[in-house]
Amino acid sequence: KGKRRVDMADYTKAVEDYLLKYPTTAWFELVSGMGVNPFSMGVFLESGLNVKAHWKNAGPNTFEIIKKQLSDDIPVPMGIYSMDAKTKGVRLFNDVGGSPVFNNCRASSHYVTVTGVMEDFHGMRRALEISSWGKRMYLDYDEFENFRDGEKTQYRGLKKLINRVGSGILLIKREK
Repeated sequence: KGKRRVDMADYTKAVEDYLLKYPTTAWFELVSGMGVNPFSMGVFLESGLNVKAHWKNAGPNTFEIIKKQLSDDIPVPMGIYSMDAKTKGVRLFNDVGGSPVFNNCRASSHYVTVTGVMEDFHGMRRALEISSWGKRMYLDYDEFENFRDGEKTQYRGLKKLINRVGSGILLIKREK
């Protein structure tokens, strides 16, 4: 299976190698204030690991794809994105002894790493255990789908499409 943990020196070297290999992309993302985009994340992973990675817009089978990725011991980076700065975002629940507790924390333009999937979990039909800034949290996957599909936003057309593109997962496959 290979190395399961990356220490700070390995991570720093991988970032430096990426910046040297793709200086224009990295410069644009940092200077524009846009931050790292999901397509660059895939390029970054492919440049230092023996994997193929591409962004997948969240769709009807995404929950099952997440379950499969995790069962294959492959991490699942996930984007939660909205062009609407006024949106309340998807609720993130703090982990309190293995139970979700809402503490007024929401995400609308944020990347997380999915670390687990649960069904029928404390009143949520489908839930994701996530890592947000290294902190274990949970989100209601059905609420994420409603958010992604724009049911709670006034956006239509291009803005709704951009929200759907930004809300998805990074599919990672090991090369043989």
